[in-house]
Amino acid sequence: MQVGGEDDLFKVYLGNVQYALDSSPVWSYMGHDALKAPSVPAVEQFRKAVEESERVAARKQQEKQKQHQQQQQPQPATKNGT
Repeated sequence: MQVGGEDDLFKVYLGNVQYALDSSPVWSYMGHDALKAPSVPAVEQFRKAVEESERVAARKQQEKQKQHQQQQQPQPATKNGT
């Protein structure tokens, strides 16, 4: 006899905080056989989500550095000398 739903649930909580499981998960995945070995689809989806967030963070950091560099470059003088 099975108790609960047929889907597997995988949740990730923020670590190094008191009572982490009392807060909402930072990421979750639910699916049929999502925790079934050997592929464990839930873990694969989590890895993809982490990789995507790292790409987005790196892109934002590059944009921030580019803006900072542009602000540091002297602006060319206009015709009226300002």
